[in-house]
Amino acid sequence: MSNKLFNMFMLASSYPTNKFYVLDMKNVPPEEINSYLKNGLRNFKANSKSQELCIRTAVSGKQEINLPLFKGLDAADDEIIIEKMKEALRIISRRFNGYSNAFIIIQEWIPESDYLFSINLLPQKGKFLIESTKGNHALLKRGKASVFLFSQKGIQIIKQQLRPDEAVILKRLIMKLVGKYVFVPNTVYELSFTKRGAVFYDIKTPLPTLQTKEEFYNELRKRGINFKNRILMYDSF
Repeated sequence: MSNKLFNMFMLASSYPTNKFYVLDMKNVPPEEINSYLKNGLRNFKANSKSQELCIRTAVSGKQEINLPLFKGLDAADDEIIIEKMKEALRIISRRFNGYSNAFIIIQEWIPESDYLFSINLLPQKGKFLIESTKGNHALLKRGKASVFLFSQKGIQIIKQQLRPDEAVILKRLIMKLVGKYVFVPNTVYELSFTKRGAVFYDIKTPLPTLQTKEEFYNELRKRGINFKNRILMYDSF
């Protein structure tokens, strides 16, 4: 698999993220799938008050491109959520000859109306290179980004897409962010500012591609990242 799932654990150990719960499908007999998924959903909802959630998937040894993803699901509709998880497993089983290498990820989903700004942040020596856009992080991939260098000396604008008043608000949010968290140089952080605060999505850092679940678990242990055997959970409160 790509390192997206591992990065979720990396971020959640140090930064605010959407809460998530990960179900390892290895050694889950077909007759126990329904109860296994229900138990995972129940445990997730016991620690989340989100009104919407998404179902993500990962497969060891495979990239996450074109894997099943179901967004904006009503968190109160257990029947639909369970069915979407089963649908994801059916798709994965057909494509990869079974589901034992799969992970099912239950994660909080942020409504579109809750986004303020989204950024890619690259710490450098004494400064930050930042791509930014108003709204959802996906907009950064559609050529709508402002680009600037941020340091204690001020902001050097490279490309401006925001209004002056929006730029002022974003600058305050970034100043608060870099004053609160430690960022590793030459590592790209993907995050959004929402009505509930900053939410981190991904981190681009050098790491060998994790081909097997054993490598995935060993790397988590090596870095002291919290997880449980078989059912993985990270509470990012």
